[in-house]
Amino acid sequence: MRTWRPWFIALAAVAAATLLSLAVARYVAIVPTSLLFLGVVITAWYGNVAAALVATIVSALVRQSMHVASSGTTWTSDDWGSVLLFSAAASITSVLIRRSHTLQARQGGVIAEREQAERQLRASEARFRSVFNHQLQFNALLSPEGVVLDVNDLPLRVGGVRREDVVGKFFWDTPWWRDLPEMRANWPRRLAEAARADHPVFSEDKYQVASGEVRTADGSITPVKDAQGKLEFFIVQASDTTERRRADAALRRSERQYRLAKEAAGIGLWTLNVQSGEVEADDRVRELFDLPAGQISPDEIYSHIHEEDRPRVVGALESTARAGTMYREEFRVVLRSGKIRWLAGLASRFELERGLSVVGLNMDITPRKENELALETARAELQRHATRLEEIVAERTAKLEASVKSMEELLYTIAHDLRAPNRAVQGYSELLLEEYGGKLDSHAAELLRRMKRAATRNDELIRDLLQLGRISNAEVPIEKVDPGRVLAESIQQLEREVDQRHARIRIAPEWPAVLGNPALLKQVFTNLISNAIKYVPQGRDPELHISASRENGRAILRFADNGVGIESDQQKRIFEAFIRLPGNREPAGTGIGLAIVRKAAERMNGRVGLESTPGQGTCFWVELPAG
Repeated sequence: MRTWRPWFIALAAVAAATLLSLAVARYVAIVPTSLLFLGVVITAWYGNVAAALVATIVSALVRQSMHVASSGTTWTSDDWGSVLLFSAAASITSVLIRRSHTLQARQGGVIAEREQAERQLRASEARFRSVFNHQLQFNALLSPEGVVLDVNDLPLRVGGVRREDVVGKFFWDTPWWRDLPEMRANWPRRLAEAARADHPVFSEDKYQVASGEVRTADGSITPVKDAQGKLEFFIVQASDTTERRRADAALRRSERQYRLAKEAAGIGLWTLNVQSGEVEADDRVRELFDLPAGQISPDEIYSHIHEEDRPRVVGALESTARAGTMYREEFRVVLRSGKIRWLAGLASRFELERGLSVVGLNMDITPRKENELALETARAELQRHATRLEEIVAERTAKLEASVKSMEELLYTIAHDLRAPNRAVQGYSELLLEEYGGKLDSHAAELLRRMKRAATRNDELIRDLLQLGRISNAEVPIEKVDPGRVLAESIQQLEREVDQRHARIRIAPEWPAVLGNPALLKQVFTNLISNAIKYVPQGRDPELHISASRENGRAILRFADNGVGIESDQQKRIFEAFIRLPGNREPAGTGIGLAIVRKAAERMNGRVGLESTPGQGTCFWVELPAG
């Protein structure tokens, strides 16, 4: 296609020029030679020389034919001369035009090639600049005199400086060394040393960042020289080593601490290669197992383990080597002297450079084992003594219980024997008063009444003592009790006394269940209510408010009266036996009632207390486990 293209151009150009010439010739008397000449020029510019020559000849023939036709004459020698003249002129023009086109095309190609080379050079420079600036290390180009020609972005960011702050300055005058005079003094000497070398010069450097922190780096200076060995520039490169050096220092400290701890703890380290069976052990392992110098094998180590412990230890170690399970054992080794030493072992499997291996440690635990053995012996001895002591306590408890039971039986007998004459005195005195009271004078009658009251009080005292003894020693079954029901029974029992003294009793509606004994709880309630309506100031009707609450799993029962109150110095002794309140005109009780209340509460795993204001009243409270 490209071969025929010039001829198509020639045909089209000549045809177009001929048609335009014919069209113009209708209106103009002369032949439009310029149009035909234009067809030749177009062919020469866009085609080639051969096509231009053919177009020249055809255009000359067409031109002369149109001239002959317009003049009405025939062809003459002059006409052929004109054809030759036109052809020569057009041919020369075609050759000049074609050569000009070729030169222009060549010049355009050279320009295009140069522009392409420039674009490639700019792209290469951009790539170099990008790579240069994205380096994760310090990069700088210095002139032979040490002036900074260029520097990448990293040291600019780290130092907090602009490029114009460093480019064009001596390298040792840049901000990276502003507070490091020794570095500023070293740089000229190091550049001179690098200029004399044919290889990079390495060093350990310091530099300063924007915060003022001084950091460390591994640096190098590379001299770049031309073919004649003349220095052109320096390449300075450096990588920050601050964190690595800190980590190395921390690692060295850790290793020193580990060695000190290992030596202090007496730990021995060993490695067993699973494939080859080779064992590497430190001197401490040899000391612990009492092994001789030289290469050691697993069987040699196993042979020092006590025969009773050997199967267990070997099995656990083989399981670790095979399945990677954690090895943790305590065992005995038999030293060459025949002595026994206890060792603790800990090991795990790892993939090391030399292959799959079991890495473990051992330490001497003989003192601990001896202490444990001594402790077990002491425990056994203590248990033996404890068992014997329990037997002795049981024997003495049985004897004491028998003695207490005998004493209780004796006390009950004595009490019964004492109450019999008391009842006789009560009966005879009452009989004398009824039958002979009218015959006796007032003094004799008063003596009989005093005798009767003394006998009655003596009987109550014996009864309360017996009650206190029963509460203190009898077995007390504990169960869930409704205190409201027990309270109602107590008030009913005291109904006559309440009516006689015109007492008013208010009872709260809510009563939490308690864990106690119904009989003891009734005894507590009866004694507290009786005291509340008994001990009131002269001319005051007794009032009693009874309530209950639940706090932190405990039930608190409160009995607040309007009685005489209790002085602060008497409040601590009021629950002791035979304590009577001073200043009461009425005959006091036996002095055992509140002692019975306290003992009964204690037997039900509870406690009692009071809050009192003399002359205004007292609030007794009983705390028991909530049911």
